Amino acid sequence: TDEMLKEKYTTAQRSSPAATYYSVNKRYAFVMPDYVLLTREANWYPIPGGAASFKNPQWFMRQFSNYSLKVSTAPGLTTISQGMREIAADSTSVKFTSSTPMTQISLIVGNYQQMAQTVDGLDFSIYVYKGHDYFSEFFEEIRDTVPTILTEVLQDFERNIDMYYPFSRFSLVEVPLPFYSYERVLTGLREQIQPEMILFPEKGAIVENADFFGRYDMMSGGMMGPGGGGGPFGGRGNQSMTTEEKKLQILRNFFSTFTRKEGQTTFAGGNFGQVTVSQQSNPMYAFPMFYDLSCFIRSDKWPVTDRVFEAYKMQAVSSGGFGGFQRDVQGMSTNEQGNVALMSQSLEEIINDPEKRSIVNTVLQQKGLALFSIVKQKTDDEEFASFLYNFLSKNKFKVSTLAAFDDSINARFKVELTPYMEQWFRSKELPAFIIGNVNAVKVLDGEEIKTMVKFKITNTERAEGIVSAEFRTGGGRGGGGGGGGAPTTTTRWIFLEGGQTKDASFLLSGTPFGLSLNTYTSKNIPSQMSFPLGDVPEDNKATPLDTLLVSDTPVSLSEENEIIIDNEDPGFVVAEQQEASPLRRWLLQNAEQSTSKYSGFTRWRPPRQWTLTTNTSFYGSYVRSAYYIRNGSGDKKVTWNLAPAEAGYYEVWVYVFKEMRNMVMRGPGGGGGGPGGSGRNNNNNAGEYHYIIHHGSGTEERSVELQQADLGWNKLGTYYFTPEAASVDMTDQSSNGVVVADAVKFIKQK
Repeated sequence: TDEMLKEKYTTAQRSSPAATYYSVNKRYAFVMPDYVLLTREANWYPIPGGAASFKNPQWFMRQFSNYSLKVSTAPGLTTISQGMREIAADSTSVKFTSSTPMTQISLIVGNYQQMAQTVDGLDFSIYVYKGHDYFSEFFEEIRDTVPTILTEVLQDFERNIDMYYPFSRFSLVEVPLPFYSYERVLTGLREQIQPEMILFPEKGAIVENADFFGRYDMMSGGMMGPGGGGGPFGGRGNQSMTTEEKKLQILRNFFSTFTRKEGQTTFAGGNFGQVTVSQQSNPMYAFPMFYDLSCFIRSDKWPVTDRVFEAYKMQAVSSGGFGGFQRDVQGMSTNEQGNVALMSQSLEEIINDPEKRSIVNTVLQQKGLALFSIVKQKTDDEEFASFLYNFLSKNKFKVSTLAAFDDSINARFKVELTPYMEQWFRSKELPAFIIGNVNAVKVLDGEEIKTMVKFKITNTERAEGIVSAEFRTGGGRGGGGGGGGAPTTTTRWIFLEGGQTKDASFLLSGTPFGLSLNTYTSKNIPSQMSFPLGDVPEDNKATPLDTLLVSDTPVSLSEENEIIIDNEDPGFVVAEQQEASPLRRWLLQNAEQSTSKYSGFTRWRPPRQWTLTTNTSFYGSYVRSAYYIRNGSGDKKVTWNLAPAEAGYYEVWVYVFKEMRNMVMRGPGGGGGGPGGSGRNNNNNAGEYHYIIHHGSGTEERSVELQQADLGWNKLGTYYFTPEAASVDMTDQSSNGVVVADAVKFIKQK
């Protein structure tokens, strides 16, 4: 069977262009003699409100109506729309009547072939152009199993978002490749998603998981398809799978096209090796069928209210891993860029600022998640989930209001959402969180060995905030331990009032191999921090605790006799950097004008100038940043100035950043695919850092060998500093390709 499939591969590739690149004109509607495709944005029927507009929020305020549509076509053409289908006795027309109130309808007419089957009470249809069925033969062997897989995928997705599919029909409709819809501000709905149907590109083009023969070839270790034997399906690792098992896996991967929020990742080159990376939304993500097309929470005062509900429900199926990767590449994630904007503008101002359109959806989703999470903390998690499910179910296919939701939640939990909305919408204040040391031990809780993870966290600002703590277990660790099997994630929430500190102690079954803290809308950069827990020791004397206790003692990053100067502090200075070449000086100046404050960490092409970057492995209070540069001759330097009030002896410690070899997750802030981690046995940690200490008796040069250094604080020595001579320089001299300058700690000696 494998040989037969490989033989057919070249023919299938011609008929299934999923893996091929195309350059086509974009079209949002088609009206042709033998083909019609019209969606709501084409304004082909009367609709309440207005057309798409950035300034007028009425266009995205949904109305639910009962529709009846009658269509007459030329003979031989198939008509597709929403609702119950009735063909006239003389076959000259077809009538559609909506089974439920709908926000919109669409009309498609063409030379289609329909494949229909009822699956677990759902009328499921596939509409393809005649002659475009390239997949039936491929799935023939597992044809009887397809309904079972479809049911499993649908039920898993319903469990994840805690909502049921609201319609009695589902159709996958092939549409011309040029059909396109733009991502809209203030709504997550795209025109590919319609009530009861998803509009799928012609022959699955531009959808990798629709290239079934190519996927099979890669799983079989063949060289015919793209990627050869080492493709994304592992090649040789799938040799033990049967033909049926491979096809079932390919089918599941195809269905994930509709259950995955994240779309394609794109890269764009910049000046001097800088890269910009972005992730598009998935236009065929089915979530809007469950929420946007069946629910709407209206508020005339805060028109974006429904987007808040949508963001909260959607977060259950978001992978969340892209932000860290994006930060590693370009310095800040999209969420962090949104937080930077919120430091100077309120949400209301950002929504109304045309220059901020690219981050409006990101800011809304982050603010929405934080708002709902804060409200949820004042209730019980399971009870709140049940309450929200019942409220949305009760108000399905009709417009509800924020006032109605507020009355319901107040009656149930004595909590109101409206008082939070004014500050949420107009405030420019954000929380900022400082995290203390994270410690984990194994303890005996009754008859079960559990892991207790403890840390202290302080909110230094006046604005209240929310932090999620995620612990991941299972699924392997890359470096041993953590257990096998499918990975599981346990999420705990920490709510902090302005200026509040809490001691967190979480008791977990199993052994988590990492802690990830997400600060959502905050001043923290990075906004998500990860801490590997390593090999967790046993502590027979420890008392098992699962508590969140308010503390009067805030997190302190330094002791009373310590002075820490970070690269973000006024005492840190980057020496003026001059390039000998006038052309290079001009290019560097131009590059600085066109980049944001923080850049990505590009070891493969490090900058020639000291450049500011971020990573959770760096030192910092709520901004963890450092400067880095390509190694050089030692003529480019940075300086930490102590300026003591009186002379005395001080120990000098430098914060050393190291890269880890097999990066699984960021921590204590470093990262998968980027810098950070423990730095064990990594060739990137070869070489040394070069320091010059200016003290009362002159100067002294010291080097720190990276292979022997600890990740974090390393002692240089003890020196006598005076008000006139108290500083530490770091140069770009090193046999390592990259030099990183972070923080220096001065400890006053008695």
